[in-house]
Amino acid sequence: DRLGERWQLDARVTVLPFAQCGECELCLAGEEQVCPQAVARGVGLGSGRPGGYAEQIIVDERMLFALPGAVDDRAGALTEPLAVAVRAVAQSGLREGRSAAIIGAGPIGILTALVLRDSGHDDVTVLSRNPARRALAASLGFRAVSPEDAGSAGAPAVVFECAGTPAAARLAFELVAPVGRVMLVGVSLEPLELPVPPILFKEATLRGILTYTRADFAAAIEMLARGAIPVEAIVTAVAPLEDAEECFRTLTSPGNANLKILLAP
Repeated sequence: DRLGERWQLDARVTVLPFAQCGECELCLAGEEQVCPQAVARGVGLGSGRPGGYAEQIIVDERMLFALPGAVDDRAGALTEPLAVAVRAVAQSGLREGRSAAIIGAGPIGILTALVLRDSGHDDVTVLSRNPARRALAASLGFRAVSPEDAGSAGAPAVVFECAGTPAAARLAFELVAPVGRVMLVGVSLEPLELPVPPILFKEATLRGILTYTRADFAAAIEMLARGAIPVEAIVTAVAPLEDAEECFRTLTSPGNANLKILLAP
């Protein structure tokens, strides 16, 4: 039984939700994060398979990653968003001594700030309209300001847009330094309508990030295992599965004080 060769029935795992095929031209070239089959064969995200808001789920063996003992269940649930942040920082090209700004202090924004610091980048400003999330970012040791005070961030070499709104994307290009880079990490459901003059005059670069490689996913687990991520500060609540709809309403309400709510099936 192949299952018995690698996995015990009580093994603790986290699931990479994108089912990269490992065989197409992109996967073989090391660009598995954009495998054309990854989302279609994955879990959730509009794919053909249900997501993880369930008591049980079936996934491919290749999507399983073992959790070391140092990573408890709460920390393991952060592997996927942390992998997004790991890849965003790695692909940003931010050089030592240069500054960065993060627009949006949701889970991805806060995790991106933490990955930046773990990578040796200390000049990081977090911008958020939400006072509670600004306070959380500040409590973690980051400079945290409202978008109205964006000028205090200076002209960062890299801006990570993690809010997923047209206004945030426009602000990113207003802030970024000449020949800087905007990392589009937030997912906007509306057209961005980006301002052309700042992009042209600054020769700014736009780079999109949504998924990650298996190496990025493994790196996220390694960060969690060595305690680089303050899990208790990020996971602000745990709720039963039947409260999922109410949790979503809470997270989208103005001034919401929660950052990450985990569901316990």
